[in-house]
Amino acid sequence: MDAVNNIEDRVTRSKAKAALVKAKREAAKTSAKPSAEERSEESASESKPAPQSPNQQFAGIIASQFPKTVDEELSSVTHIQLQSEKWLDIAQYLRDDPACLF
Repeated sequence: MDAVNNIEDRVTRSKAKAALVKAKREAAKTSAKPSAEERSEESASESKPAPQSPNQQFAGIIASQFPKTVDEELSSVTHIQLQSEKWLDIAQYLRDDPACLF
């Protein structure tokens, strides 16, 4: 700090001090953020299982309302494979159920 205080030009000295303060603030922010993020990641991974995709959630809803209609082997994260006999009933249920609105 003595080097900054020894600058004779008042404008240059104030700019140098402002830059020093800004650099200290940025360093404090970057050192504080990883620890807070690490804590939140650790607590989130311990307390909650991996979130389900919307397709997996809808597959669970369909399976609870219409047993044996969802083909688990052919379904994945990106799509739901249904038995063809009940597809119209399932579509009407999904259309009318308020929990399935998005």
